[in-house]
Amino acid sequence: MLLYTLALCGASLLLPSTSQADVIRNVFHIQTSADNYLHNETVLDINGKDKSYGLNVDSIIPASKSEGGLVMINSTLFYDNGSDVVGIGLGPIYRQKLDTNTLYSVYGLLNYSSLQTDTKNSTLVLGSEIFGKHFDVHMNSYFPVQSDTETFNSVDYKLMGGSDIIVTRHFHLNYATELCVYSSISQFYEKNVTDKLSSSKLGINIANTTGRIKSLSLVVEMGNDDDVRYGANLAFSLHSISPYVLSSLNHAMLSAPKVIRTPVLGKVS
Repeated sequence: MLLYTLALCGASLLLPSTSQADVIRNVFHIQTSADNYLHNETVLDINGKDKSYGLNVDSIIPASKSEGGLVMINSTLFYDNGSDVVGIGLGPIYRQKLDTNTLYSVYGLLNYSSLQTDTKNSTLVLGSEIFGKHFDVHMNSYFPVQSDTETFNSVDYKLMGGSDIIVTRHFHLNYATELCVYSSISQFYEKNVTDKLSSSKLGINIANTTGRIKSLSLVVEMGNDDDVRYGANLAFSLHSISPYVLSSLNHAMLSAPKVIRTPVLGKVS
């Protein structure tokens, strides 16, 4: 399974753009993060760490274009130092412009990851997004594909499913700078797991959208354990400048989905 998925992931990174290559370019999103969020708190505990540092690389490759719509292949590589998780993901994205200010998107992604303890996890993510001039909404559902019970230090853990929703408010400071305020709510659960994991986040993001998009995010999270966590991430989006990618809506058309990549584990009762 791992070799097969790696082969698909590598092949998608090498695929050329469609015949629209003169206006649509292959896009690579590189994101580094430093955080301690609820969704990987359990695996942090397993590894005896209290901080998490990660790297995520997404490739967005246009595969087919229609009137106002675009089908893309999203492949990703991710690594989380705090939880000792390394993984890959692959899946299609379809985005459609509804008007000059609104974009709708649906996608399905399969994430495969491995902990340092050789625990393998697979999660299917189904999501939808609405991008607007001032507001964005992202909704995801997570379904465990491989969810066998694992034992660490005499405690049983199980991969959980769940959902999250993210709402973003955009403030356009000038033609090249954008300030965003966003909030999210997430909840994960599984049969025979003692406690549901839930959290709410509030963050700000500032981005420069000329040429290579650069952004910095600062986030605060409150979890159902009553602890307050904080985090930050720095992101770069690499692509060639073209008329297609100059507007903020077209940046959204080629953006990486906002999903949780790391596995969410819960203690079995």
